[in-house]
Amino acid sequence: MSLPETLITGGAGFLGSHLCDRLLEEGHRVCCMDNFITGSHSNVSHLVNHRHFQLIEWDITKYIQVEQPLDYILHFACPASPADYLKYPIQTLKAGALGTHNALGLAKSKGGRFLLASTSEVTEPVNIGNPDEISILDVAREIIALTGSAGKIVFGPMPADNPKVRQPDITLAQSLLNWEPSISRKEGLQRTIGHARKHLDCLRDNVNRPSY
Repeated sequence: MSLPETLITGGAGFLGSHLCDRLLEEGHRVCCMDNFITGSHSNVSHLVNHRHFQLIEWDITKYIQVEQPLDYILHFACPASPADYLKYPIQTLKAGALGTHNALGLAKSKGGRFLLASTSEVTEPVNIGNPDEISILDVAREIIALTGSAGKIVFGPMPADNPKVRQPDITLAQSLLNWEPSISRKEGLQRTIGHARKHLDCLRDNVNRPSY
């Protein structure tokens, strides 16, 4: 039986790279496509020698051409933080518009199923998140405690248009999807810190690797 063929745009980002891991574990052939504006090589460096993994550096706002058949096209390519939106405003708009158009065209030509992940700035009918509200200051204190950092908390001006309250109402998710958070904030922070440390270790290895 042939393996399912899956293309993930934005596959070197945080979510995309974890999807690459998961789908490879589930027996897919995975094609990861990223232009590395915000994605990182270190997120997928452990996969480059996997026999069912392919990495293509490409800007999906340009015409997408892939030789192999595709069963699934998962469109995750888009900067995904307010800081990135401000730094790459045109690229963000193009990824959402031209990138989606090109990925849809690829799905049509291959006869594959298409998933649009969209961005965090688009309002979805089902709100997903942790309904336990906490201030950014308290989160910062938790991170310092978990990392053992000697860093100090610095207060700065509020970014323009930044919401002061982010507390999702997950009622629909609970009723329609039978979903609610299963990982505590502390455990989530610990996992994120572990991921960040692994990423920094990869960067240090690359910097310290001798050149010949």
